[in-house]
Amino acid sequence: MKQFLSLLFLAIILSCTTLCAQNTTKNNPQDNAQNTVQSAGDEDPVFIWVEKEAQFPGGIKGLIKYVQDNLSYPQSARDNNVEGMVFVQFVVEKNGKVNEAQIIKSLSPDCDAEALRVVKGMPKWKPAKQKGKRVRCQMNLPISFKLI
Repeated sequence: MKQFLSLLFLAIILSCTTLCAQNTTKNNPQDNAQNTVQSAGDEDPVFIWVEKEAQFPGGIKGLIKYVQDNLSYPQSARDNNVEGMVFVQFVVEKNGKVNEAQIIKSLSPDCDAEALRVVKGMPKWKPAKQKGKRVRCQMNLPISFKLI
């Protein structure tokens, strides 16, 4: 079990697309029109790139520990030798709360549900900042399920 968890978190670190990437392209991170997506029912835009990214308590090590302590490999996925990655997208709100979690790359219904459960249960993050103000920020988190 510990070997599985070690491999899981190595995969998270290696494949973790910058969670809320600082802009490294030619797009201007202060150009709200190209830098945001509108969230249903909310007037505040959700930023894709920010000047200062949202941060999990304890940073990436804290995030790894949180996932390690809370993720369980679904028994049905074990029984059917299901392995792969689930990508979860969510929004870190201005107050740090995780909201609007959804699967953007599915593996299996049980693995998807487990990944969503873990993400929805996350503690508050340190919110992202744009122009010195807290903003809503879209995040993507890959979670690996690998049998050993």
